Parts: sequence; structure tokens; C-alpha cells
Amino acid sequence: MALWLLFWVLLAFRLVRPSRHVTRAAMLLGLLVVAFAFSAWIKAHPSLYAVADRERVPVHYGTSEEETVRFELYEGDRVLVDRRQGGWARVSTADGERGWAKECNLVLVGPPYERPSDEPPHETTQHAGQA
Repeated sequence: MALWLLFWVLLAFRLVRPSRHVTRAAMLLGLLVVAFAFSAWIKAHPSLYAVADRERVPVHYGTSEEETVRFELYEGDRVLVDRRQGGWARVSTADGERGWAKECNLVLVGPPYERPSDEPPHETTQHAGQA
């Protein structure tokens, strides 16, 4: 946020007192702001990966068992999940192959992770004789 503000201050200063150095500094700062913003967006929107959980996982052309099998994944194969719909996941392999696999045959891995609670777990069971 400070870089963004400094970028606009430099642009305003450039209007008052034009200088090649101020222009270059503003351009460099603008590129840094864009790079940091892109990095923050990537971290906020991580890719979802999955691993095949069965010996063979058929990957279909569509979201139905009746659809033609396009290719198969083998246990441990890692894929990128770009869409989920009705118990199916559209997956892409490292080779660029893409199709639909049943989610029950995949284990979703990687971000988004559940953030652990800072508070210790509370005991909710009551012992006999306690009200």
C-alpha cells in the first residue's frame, strides 16, 4: 500500500517538476506495485491439486459414466483441478490432457489449507455427577 501511495506521489511531483529521474523512479515503482499485486493475487487464489486414489481412475469427456473415457489416471498421479461440478472434477495433467473424473476417486491436496485455531480445544464432555 505504501508503494502504491509513493507511486502516486512521484507522479504528482513529476507534474510539478518534470525530471527524467522522477519519471524513471515512478515507472520502476509502478512495475514493483504490479509485481507485488500479482504475487498477492496468486497467493490469495491458489491452484487446487488432486491425487488419484484408486489403482485406475477413468477420466471422461463429460460428467457422466456413459461418456467416453478419454484417458486413465493411475494411483498417485497428480492433476490440477480447475472446476468441480456435481461430484465430478475437471482435471488437467502435466501433459495438457483434460477431462472429468469422479471426485470420490481423487484426494484433494494443497491449498486452501484450514487455518489451525490459536485457542486450545475446549472439553465438552460432562462427567457423571456434574451438572
